Amino acid sequence: ADIGIYAVEDNVYSRGKLSMKTLDYASCGLPQICSPFGLSPYFKKNDEILLARNDEEWIDAFKKLYKSKELRQKLGVNSNKIVENFHEISKSYNDFKKLIRNLWSKF
Repeated sequence: ADIGIYAVEDNVYSRGKLSMKTLDYASCGLPQICSPFGLSPYFKKNDEILLARNDEEWIDAFKKLYKSKELRQKLGVNSNKIVENFHEISKSYNDFKKLIRNLWSKF
């Protein structure tokens, strides 16, 4: 694949989850065009991903990526760094353990 695509509707489900698909794309260094729901809070528009909310924005984002190899490379490299810095197990495991211990102590 050359471009990762994450297109979802704006609803309670898409706003209440974290898209593993976008993290998978990022871990492979793929540039992405995404709906702005369920994304890692560390992704920044135009630095790690392109966002699209409607048909016009989707078409514009595809055109930008098609025309610019540099943009594709930048988004892929930058999004991969987000996964490495914030979403690898070694980075999140201790936070997860603290959360579980905190929750468990309330029972």
